[in-house]
Amino acid sequence: MGPQYLSQIHLETEPLEEDGNDAAMIDFQEGQLIITATSATAMGHALHRYLKDVVHTQADWDNHELHLPTLLPPMPSPARIKKTSQITYYLNVVTTSYSFWTWGWTQWEKHIDWMVLNGINMPLAFTGQEKIWLETFKKYNVSTSSMQHFFAGAAFQAWGRMGNIRDSWGPYGPIPLEFIEDQYQLQLRILARMQEFGMVPALPAFAGHVPEELVKLFPHATVRQSSQWGGFPEQFTCVYMLDPTDPLYLDIGRTFIEEQTRLYGGYTSSVYQTDTYNELLPHTSDPAYLHASSKAVIDSMLAADPKAVWIMQGWLFSFMKQYWTNDKIEAYLGGVANNRMIVLDLWSDSYPVWSTTSNYFGKPWIYCVLHTFGGNLGLHGNLPKLASDPITSKAASAGQMIGIGLT
Repeated sequence: MGPQYLSQIHLETEPLEEDGNDAAMIDFQEGQLIITATSATAMGHALHRYLKDVVHTQADWDNHELHLPTLLPPMPSPARIKKTSQITYYLNVVTTSYSFWTWGWTQWEKHIDWMVLNGINMPLAFTGQEKIWLETFKKYNVSTSSMQHFFAGAAFQAWGRMGNIRDSWGPYGPIPLEFIEDQYQLQLRILARMQEFGMVPALPAFAGHVPEELVKLFPHATVRQSSQWGGFPEQFTCVYMLDPTDPLYLDIGRTFIEEQTRLYGGYTSSVYQTDTYNELLPHTSDPAYLHASSKAVIDSMLAADPKAVWIMQGWLFSFMKQYWTNDKIEAYLGGVANNRMIVLDLWSDSYPVWSTTSNYFGKPWIYCVLHTFGGNLGLHGNLPKLASDPITSKAASAGQMIGIGLT
């Protein structure tokens, strides 16, 4: 907005409500906009509400300038806004490749401001994680050059991180170390800014896919190759997957969190996002194995961070619904204690999974809107449903719906 508005805005804090949800009061007195809120993101949300409802301008994704008068106009009457859930989650894991891979700090700084203005308090923070992978696998004597060939290209990193693809193709060779370092430094600035606003960023974690050199270094480890994915040639997919029942899985997962915390200067949010079977099938349908595979993920997190909470996308259950029957879903989710997992019901407005799985069999979950696929934009949508469905879903969730997400 600019420094000329500093004297026209007064901010105050107030305690959280008894239910732990953010709230804010918006008032206008003696030429000043007065916002009293429970958190920085609640303040931002309240400010944006005022700008939209009273000034008739808003911040958007494309960073268009706000249309502001010299003097902020008064409100017709005070207004109180209150969230109905504790968490406002933001970002899909693939957005890092569809939209963000070319971004520098200028774009990120503005976008984090946009998050605050929309009350987002739990954003995904996946930028620059290849640095963590690099340092983690150094502990297991995997060479830097091998890791460079393991990493997917800059625009495809999202699917490399999920174990769908590997390596780079084309005339430019493997991903440069300079790019990895630059992205890591960018992530440090992103995290610092998110912390300034009191956000709880969701950080990366280990999901089992490993470079080929590790397979050779640990010949007795149980490793399988995943199936081909997305029509990619075999040399760029069929990723090596370390079996979650192998002791090495727990060790690498712990090391990953430890290295991440070290590289982030001792910081962790204790919230970690990872997906084990993104558009891939487990090698067996044995319920005991499915149970063990999720247990290995959370156990590896807890080995490094006793406060760890795992956020996972529920996308696999809808994308491969013929495989993921309720008995398999229950077995898989059963490997994690209810207070150690949050499920993103990724497409709640169109294909809710929570309602057919008894609220993910006791796991807390977040109602998410998946409003675009691969950058395909369209001026359409069911606005009445988007306005009412989160409310009715929360009422029917037996207290298990704990947030709203834009994914």
